Amino acid sequence: MNKKIFLIVAIGLMIGLPLSTSALDVPNPLGIYSVSQLIEKVVQFIYIIAIIGAPLLIVIAAFLRMTAAGQEDKIKKSNAIMKWTLIGFVVILLSRVILSIMKEVLL
Repeated sequence: MNKKIFLIVAIGLMIGLPLSTSALDVPNPLGIYSVSQLIEKVVQFIYIIAIIGAPLLIVIAAFLRMTAAGQEDKIKKSNAIMKWTLIGFVVILLSRVILSIMKEVLL
């Protein structure tokens, strides 16, 4: 008996809740209405993170180099951090340029 009541209530909720919530008007919190806008927002977010992170990593690499005291492994680690930070930052800068070029060509 309890199983039948539970089943009826569950089916009623499955049918009734979507019908009652379809009248709600939920605003778009991101303000994004197309895939191109989404890609632009993601690139913009990554760009901001890179603007903050790249100088921080360069300072860390410089600190490692200054405290290396002639140790080859620390110097190599410092060089690697500096190299990959600069390469990553250039790629992120180019992504904005490539995005704007694609936008001009496709739209």
